[in-house]
Amino acid sequence: NRREALLRRLNGGRVFDYLNKEVFIDQRNSGYIQVYFDAQPDIPAQTINRASELVRSGKAQQAIALLTSLDDDRKWNVLGSAYYIAGQRDKALDCWRKAAGRGDEDAARNIKEVEHRMELERQQR
Repeated sequence: NRREALLRRLNGGRVFDYLNKEVFIDQRNSGYIQVYFDAQPDIPAQTINRASELVRSGKAQQAIALLTSLDDDRKWNVLGSAYYIAGQRDKALDCWRKAAGRGDEDAARNIKEVEHRMELERQQR
């Protein structure tokens, strides 16, 4: 209150009027929010990455074991690849369709490639 009274008297109140119209107007409805967060490791992503490494090294069954019980929709493309390497083409396609339905372009390419191979196999018979 004392500071406001001093500003109102300064230069006949012109300083206070300027501040009131040009500066304080933006602050009338302002608020303050403080946000805290803790960095938590993404355990499902780590599991999917580990399964992906297993698939690349030819250990499809171990990757399948890691991913089947994982409750995370990001797993479908890697799980599909693991099933495909393990010779379970139908399960692979099911997984890739789930992943592609969620926008995974790699899974969509996998589906096209496998369906193309299946068509070539049919034609060769």
